[in-house]
Parts: sequence; structure tokens; C-alpha cells
Amino acid sequence: MPPAASIPPGGDRRRPARAGGHRVELRTALGLAGRNLVDVASNVIAQLIVLAGRGSTSMRLGTVSQHVLGQTPRPVLVVPEAG
Repeated sequence: MPPAASIPPGGDRRRPARAGGHRVELRTALGLAGRNLVDVASNVIAQLIVLAGRGSTSMRLGTVSQHVLGQTPRPVLVVPEAG
């Protein structure tokens, strides 16, 4: 399994992180989360959108995950909470 992308303490958050040889961009935005995720993924031609799911024993999708899954042609990975 490739290492998780991370920014070391004091690291430059403007530079993209790398995980397993893949470029990982971290972004923040104000507004509606689902709409922002779909818009940013479209604008940067994202190869994958990764979202956190709700619940550790059953996979329940929240409103943001449902919106993104229904509005983007990009692949989406919904990861359950650790628990």
C-alpha cells in the first residue's frame, strides 16, 4: 500500500503532496461542500475524488457524498470512518 500523503509540520501547504508517486492537491473552499468538490474536480481534471463516509460498521452516505456521486463523471472513493 502506498504511503498516505502528508505535509510535514511547518511544511509548505501550497506545494502539492505526493503519495505513492501520485500528485495529491489539498484545497480549501467556502460554500456548499458537494458543489465545491464537483467544481474543483472538474476544473483540475481530477483522476479520483476521495471522500470520508459516515459510520464505521455500515456504509451510510451523507448528503455531500450523495451529491458528488450524482453530479460528477469522475471516479469517487468513499472511505468509511476509522473505528
